Amino acid sequence: MRIEARRTPDGEQIPATGNEEYLRALFDAVQTGILVIDPGTHRILDVNPAAARMIGLPRDRIVGSVCHRFVCPAEEGACPVTDLGQAVHRSERVLRNADGRDIPVVKTVVPASMNGRRCLIESFVDISEQKRVQRAIEDSERRTRELADSLPQIVFETDVAGRITFGNRRGLEVLQYTPEDLARGINALDIFIPEDRDRIQRNIIRILKGEILPDVEYTARRKDGRTFPVMINASPILRGGKAAGIRGIVVDITDIKRTETALRESEAMYRALFEGSGTAMLIVEDDTTIRLVNAEFEKFTGLPRREIEGRRSWIEFTPPDELLRLKEYHDRRRENPDAAPHRYELKVRDGEGRIRHVLLSVAMIPGTGHSIASMLDITERKQAEEGLKKAKEEAERVNRELEAINRQLEESIERAGIMAQAAEAANRAKSEFLANMSHEIRTPMNGIIGFSTLLLETDLDGEQREYAEAVKLSAENLLSLINDILDFSKIEAGKLTVEPIPFDLRTTVEKLADLLAVRADEKGLSLIVRYLCGPVRRVIGDPGRIRQVLTNLVSNAVKFTEKGHVIIRVGCETKPDGPPVFHFSVEDTGIGIPEEKLEYIFEKFTQADASTTRRYGGTGLGLAISKQLVECMGGSIGVTSREGKGSTFRFSLPMAIDEEAVSPVVEEADLSGVRLLIVDDREINRRTLEEQVAGWGMRYASCRSSDEAYRILLEGHEAGDPFRMAVIAYHDEHSASEELGRKIKQDERLRPTVLIMIASIGKRGDARRMQDVGFAAYLVKPVHQSILMDALATAWSAALKGQTLPLITRHSLAEARAEKKAPGPAAVAAARVRVLVAEDNPVNQKLAVRMLEKFDLSVDVAANGREVLERLGQAAYDLVFMDCHMPEMDGYEATASIRQAERESGRHLSIVAMTANAMQGDREKCLAAGMDDYITKPIRREAIEEMLRKWAPAQR
Repeated sequence: MRIEARRTPDGEQIPATGNEEYLRALFDAVQTGILVIDPGTHRILDVNPAAARMIGLPRDRIVGSVCHRFVCPAEEGACPVTDLGQAVHRSERVLRNADGRDIPVVKTVVPASMNGRRCLIESFVDISEQKRVQRAIEDSERRTRELADSLPQIVFETDVAGRITFGNRRGLEVLQYTPEDLARGINALDIFIPEDRDRIQRNIIRILKGEILPDVEYTARRKDGRTFPVMINASPILRGGKAAGIRGIVVDITDIKRTETALRESEAMYRALFEGSGTAMLIVEDDTTIRLVNAEFEKFTGLPRREIEGRRSWIEFTPPDELLRLKEYHDRRRENPDAAPHRYELKVRDGEGRIRHVLLSVAMIPGTGHSIASMLDITERKQAEEGLKKAKEEAERVNRELEAINRQLEESIERAGIMAQAAEAANRAKSEFLANMSHEIRTPMNGIIGFSTLLLETDLDGEQREYAEAVKLSAENLLSLINDILDFSKIEAGKLTVEPIPFDLRTTVEKLADLLAVRADEKGLSLIVRYLCGPVRRVIGDPGRIRQVLTNLVSNAVKFTEKGHVIIRVGCETKPDGPPVFHFSVEDTGIGIPEEKLEYIFEKFTQADASTTRRYGGTGLGLAISKQLVECMGGSIGVTSREGKGSTFRFSLPMAIDEEAVSPVVEEADLSGVRLLIVDDREINRRTLEEQVAGWGMRYASCRSSDEAYRILLEGHEAGDPFRMAVIAYHDEHSASEELGRKIKQDERLRPTVLIMIASIGKRGDARRMQDVGFAAYLVKPVHQSILMDALATAWSAALKGQTLPLITRHSLAEARAEKKAPGPAAVAAARVRVLVAEDNPVNQKLAVRMLEKFDLSVDVAANGREVLERLGQAAYDLVFMDCHMPEMDGYEATASIRQAERESGRHLSIVAMTANAMQGDREKCLAAGMDDYITKPIRREAIEEMLRKWAPAQR
């Protein structure tokens, strides 16, 4: 066989030699199977022994056969070398031997020339053993992965770069990853929280270096971001003696952590119970050694626990005569550890050797031979029992003496009854004196206050008006003093009563603020009402008494405050087992009350400092009366104060909600969702306005300066969510509020903003100037919630409709509301109404006539009851204002005569008592006499107007 040199498809030169014997020897000796194949016919030209052994046939039966019979049988008809023109170099193929068994081989085919003919030299090596080993490895890896997938822990493998190359099924489920996620590449650091990454990176380097690390605790993170605690045990993956990655097991220790937490909490609870039980406690071991004591046991023995625990036996604290009984009890507990603890009395010694009486209770600790004992010191009780025994003996002796004293008391009671009758007579005389004094004082007071009020309504120069106002103020102060004294006399006599009726709580508080706002404004104070009861307004209570208490508290706050504010707060707290409780508070920034004076502040004729009486005036009765009124209404009152920082008076009243209250009138515009900016440099004012507008569903923001407000308005416009309205506070001429309004209206972007001005003090000309600037409304504090809501709703409704309204003020809103109401008695032409005044005092006659003529009424006067009856016989009257005390015939007799005559005629004449009688029961007495209503002197225009509305007919 002569083979000529040729080149492989890769350009490698194949050596050739003419020494055919050498080549044949080599051909026969090589252990690689070799076939020489005719590329044209695919027939085998020659075969070496190694190939013949692999095929399983002798050479002569192989030569001449088609190569596909033995090598690459599946590729018959599509030979890669001859038919497809492809080179074959170390390609895995199949050799089919004579037994039909397929042997995996690695084949290489190179072109050559033999004896001048073209041929293919095909060599192949049996790789059956390699395949077997490979399958074994694959089976082992498969079983390993199946085992890993069956584990409840997370199993993972990474390469040296930290990329996860394997994760078991449980790990993927827990971490919420999929095999596809794993194929795309996940770094091991990504499954832990960022705070752990540096520590993990350092530990990875240590593991790859071959260090053995203890189980390390980390916080793992799921794909959705949730975290859980884990413990990791990891080791390096070694290939060829080098670290090729890391293999580890991750254990979820959530339950372990939860158990540890529960154990810690249980231990802490046990410690807290042991230490905080309030009784001496100790834990005793089998050998009677005291193992643990609490602080109460230390206190009981007088010894520190370091000298007791593990160093002393309970026997040391037990007297000899008690030792046997204690041992018997301890043995019974050991025999029956599950029995309920039994308490019994025992004598023990404390650290100083003194005998103490205790109640001992012992319980066995399950699973141990230890017991826990508690001791309650009853030494004082035992001493008390002994003392009680002696006291009983003493009481029996005293009882005998008391029997003798009792006889003397019976005689004293008889004498006391006689004295009580005398005291009752004196009390009646006192009440009559107070009633007479009240009547006599109120009669001239009626003239002073009434005529000073009328005088102030006339044209006066500055000096005259000052004198008239001083007269009226002095008279009102005197009347307030009289009312305080009368109220206090009623309280002392136990005749103070309350009259619960349905009323509007918010309106009552706001009107009270209106009355006191002028006095607050004069001192430069902010008087603020914060009504925090939401929609609850109509309640059942005594509005007059509530108004009286609030008037006292607010008047005091204004009186004792020189700068800052006075805040009236009203809140509501619902009770599941009773009526709601309404909480009232009056907070001021005034002089405050010294701490040592607080407990006496509600006592009669008491003020925090006697000097305040000289500086501020007052009797000291106001708070005492307020306390009695609040308690009479079922409530409580209190005060907190810091000297120089101000005071807060609080009282709480239980009041039922009026379930039959009429629903409030629906406003003209829905303010919910409207964006509003509040501008005020005073935080308390901003917070009050925020609470109000939040209740109406408005979206709001607030700020304290004009520059900040302008910036916020521009930011809202740029963000596409502009502020539609702005409420701007105006304190004085130095305020930048007016300039802010002008700046807004001059800016094209902000011009549509509806502006509301709230001024602290209204001055002539301010309203017109604000209207010229572009403000839609101008309100003067205090601004009630209803007024503010009306102003906002009216301005917003006009803005929505594109209307231009005159400047909205408190007065324009009141007029608008009045136009909506149905006409009442005061709305009709009153010129036809004829009124008779029964009054014997000439000054009061003239006053009544002047006041009634202000209402365009026809007024006549009668000096006593007889003249009343005569005038009623001469003319028809629509209403009689009747004094009670008159000469010849008083008002009661005259009313009785009128009602007697009406039983025959069927008519009814309205009669209103107009009297100086203001004591308890006077109103009831007038109504019982047949009168329709009752007002007291001094007479005020508001009271007369109310009576005309109620009792004057609309038409004759």
